[in-house]
Amino acid sequence: MKLAVNQYELGMVFLLTDRLSLAHEHLEKALANAEQSGDPMVLGCVYRAAGQLKAALQEKADAACSFLQALKHFKRAGDLLACKEVEDLMKKLEPA
Repeated sequence: MKLAVNQYELGMVFLLTDRLSLAHEHLEKALANAEQSGDPMVLGCVYRAAGQLKAALQEKADAACSFLQALKHFKRAGDLLACKEVEDLMKKLEPA
């Protein structure tokens, strides 16, 4: 789980600084480690970040799939605030 969290944080730093290929690299590693940990909160965070990355790359269908996975895991973790945040991110994918 610690590796997943560390890779997630690196991925988010690269995503927020618009270094998308590095963000992708670290989020892929984070996802692999998060799946091994099975922790729903970590999985939710990683899938949310993956959705944000895919949205930044204009891959809206893939972003929506990642956001749905994030929602599933956040619901399992009982984090209603995180669910709301993901729902808001999903709304931004919809055409205006």
